[in-house]
Formats: sequence, C-alpha cells, structure tokens
Amino acid sequence: MNKNIILFLVFAVALILLDGDNFAQCPMCKAGVESNAEEGATHLPAALNTGIMYLFVLPYLLIGGVAFFWYRAYKRSKHHRAVGKEDSGKIDRSQI
Repeated sequence: MNKNIILFLVFAVALILLDGDNFAQCPMCKAGVESNAEEGATHLPAALNTGIMYLFVLPYLLIGGVAFFWYRAYKRSKHHRAVGKEDSGKIDRSQI
C-alpha cells in the first residue's frame, strides 16, 4: 500500500480516537440520561454510551470485513492468473 495512504489512515484514526466528544450522545438521548441521572440511575449514562458506540462501529466493521475479504480474493485470483500464464509455456515431463 502506498506510504501516503497509510499515513493518512493513521492520522484520521488518531483524530477520531483522540477527540474528546467521541462518547457524546444525541441531544434527545442526553436529555433522557440527565433526567434519569437526577432520579438516581448512575449506571445508565455509561451503558447508553456503550450501546451508541456499539451501534456506530458495527456497520463499519462489517463493511471493512467484506472489503478485506474481497481484496484478498482479488489478490489471490490475480496471483493464480499470473502463475497460470507462467506455467502455460512449460512442458510437463511426466506426460511425455
């Protein structure tokens, strides 16, 4: 892979992970959590944040997994085609 692409991806992931607002919620969820926190439910904000992050990350992991396996299959088929072209000119001595 190109060195610039890898550097860009590392930089983008670092920006996403180092941002302080990664675990923020939508305004409606935040209002619901604040009203429940006033009533004494202290474990709810952490659970809600975990659920939001789970729902946010899962589609990207699925798409990334499909892209990885697709790319790997493409590279393997490209390699097999190249090997097939090299072998096509050779004579198999066992058939002589």
